[in-house]
Amino acid sequence: IAHGTRNARVTAAMSLEQAHAAIRAGMEIADALQGNAVACAGIGVGSHESAALVLARLTQTPVRDLVIAGPGQSQRNLAHMLAVVQAAQGRHRDVSDPVEVLATFGGFEVAMMVGVMLVAGSKRQLVMADGMPACAALMVAAQIAPAVTDYCVFCRSHGHHGLDQALS
Repeated sequence: IAHGTRNARVTAAMSLEQAHAAIRAGMEIADALQGNAVACAGIGVGSHESAALVLARLTQTPVRDLVIAGPGQSQRNLAHMLAVVQAAQGRHRDVSDPVEVLATFGGFEVAMMVGVMLVAGSKRQLVMADGMPACAALMVAAQIAPAVTDYCVFCRSHGHHGLDQALS
């Protein structure tokens, strides 16, 4: 789709066309998978922060409740990260449609997980969601097709306050 998403403080992370392409790519992957379960977890630079932005917008949760300090991260660096994500949030304050929110703040991995979850749910397969990016993908997928949540369970490979908020 592209070598990476753009800086959401400057412009949308991806175009609406790129978001749709990533969702379709996830759907194609899920359609080709065998079995009856799929596990989704996000990795990548900035995936937690972009997922926090998506979740904050779609749930009306303050982004500060979703962003946490990483291992060895100082309070100063956390304050800087919060300023960055709040600046991105402020730049795009009028975006509310779930796929537009995804395009504005999300990463390609989150968009692809949306497609995977939609297809897995349509096949009545178990969807395991682990971590903030997977929760953000599930939030978008559930707003597109609410029944997808009927097939989901949440996993916790790590614990932190932001994930507690996301799962709520």
